Amino acid sequence: MKDKRKIPAALAARLPRYFRCLRTMLLEGSFRTSSGELAERMNTTAAQVRSDLGYFDSHGQQGYGYSVKPLYTEISRALGTAEGYRAVFLGGTPGESLADEALFGGRGIRLCACFSDALYEREAVGSVTPVYPLEELEGYLASNPTEIAVLSPHYIIKEDFLERMKAAGVRGILNLSPAELPKDRGVAVINLMIGDLLMMLGAMVLENGRKEETEE
Repeated sequence: MKDKRKIPAALAARLPRYFRCLRTMLLEGSFRTSSGELAERMNTTAAQVRSDLGYFDSHGQQGYGYSVKPLYTEISRALGTAEGYRAVFLGGTPGESLADEALFGGRGIRLCACFSDALYEREAVGSVTPVYPLEELEGYLASNPTEIAVLSPHYIIKEDFLERMKAAGVRGILNLSPAELPKDRGVAVINLMIGDLLMMLGAMVLENGRKEETEE
């Protein structure tokens, strides 16, 4: 990346989409692409693609476009996929679809253990990830340094949760639970409420219905 500058927040939010798109193209056997093709696949504009990818050293060349593999490698590096972060999943059940190694694999994060408020006799998710009772979480983190925690939509956050996770060495939290976690300098937090997204979708469907009625 140019001058190892900090990635702008808006660009960082779009990078996973480039990562997925370029990975698909590699699997399809594509060696090069263009801003127009990327824009079509990602439902954006070619100008936005050129602006975004101009941040990276593997920039496009007029008349040739972008080399897929070098660009994919740079974006993967920017996303930290080679860091090998460890993750724990909190809440839910062994059948929780979000606690799936395939979701974590290939993104630089390895799901190492799941913790639930019910004891499942140490069953496994995907046959390899053990499930422990929640009361064993901090003991596990003390002997197994872990950077990331993913909270199930069913997880109940206690008042001192963030402080406890910081003390245990957790550096990032993906929060899918109903309660928002505050921003904190010591821990990167993403609050993503699936219920909110469903309501947003409902509002969009309602608005589309109003537009159809108006047009009629």
